[in-house]
Amino acid sequence: GTNLLRTLKAYIYIKAPHRHFPNNGLLSYSNTKTSIDILKTSLLMLYNALPYGAVDEAEDKWGDNFHIYWRENVLLSNDVNTLMQCLILFEYGLRTPWILSNGLKLLSCLPSRSQCLRNPTIGLIALKIWILDQSIKYDKLLSKDSVKERNKLKKKSS
Repeated sequence: GTNLLRTLKAYIYIKAPHRHFPNNGLLSYSNTKTSIDILKTSLLMLYNALPYGAVDEAEDKWGDNFHIYWRENVLLSNDVNTLMQCLILFEYGLRTPWILSNGLKLLSCLPSRSQCLRNPTIGLIALKIWILDQSIKYDKLLSKDSVKERNKLKKKSS
């Protein structure tokens, strides 16, 4: 499982500076015995590798420390239903400019989010994680201050 995880682009960026949710040693590769465990760890790798600016922190997305509860749900997920829910929320919280257009095109070829939630499979979760990993612009950065400023402006306008 660990060798497979090292093939993800996120693996390179987890310890890079300017990550939105720095790892801080919380990500463990030791529990990757089952397919669900490998996918959970993969999803958490993508999460830890996200650069500043990639996450939409609007109240209806990832505002109010939503990421803390999301991460806990990923860690506790033991079935494809729960993990697919976490993956859909992850995907929904990403800002479109941080995803390559080819990745968006590939994701649009997959079943809709509601279909994914009704009929989740290990293979579909793995494919969505792989597409996201290959499509996220891990090297596109905004400073923490500009992200906070953008969020303040959004709150004032709504």
